[in-house]
Amino acid sequence: MALKARLVKNLEGANQHDQCDVVEHNGEYWLVPQWIESDRPRSKRPARMVSLKTIPHEKTRGQHEFRISDPLPKWLFDGSPRPRGEQRPFVVLEYPEIEFPAEPGARNGSDS
Repeated sequence: MALKARLVKNLEGANQHDQCDVVEHNGEYWLVPQWIESDRPRSKRPARMVSLKTIPHEKTRGQHEFRISDPLPKWLFDGSPRPRGEQRPFVVLEYPEIEFPAEPGARNGSDS
């Protein structure tokens, strides 16, 4: 379980690309749109994790190891609840009890 990469994402209704952290956990890759402080020093926890398993993506080389071409709903990244009628099979974990080492000099929270 480690910080794996950055991902380029495209939000529905937005005409821009943004970045998001990607972590590996239990053999799967997960988007982490926001981080929260952990009770333990030099650690951070995901506020939400979104599985890449059900999101079409591609691995790339360079600074961003993953790219998602199709726009994703904003609610996945801003902490909003899943809207009624959302039919896409997103796998979302809210406040999972998982800790990661905080990067030296990095701030907790989302920069995406």
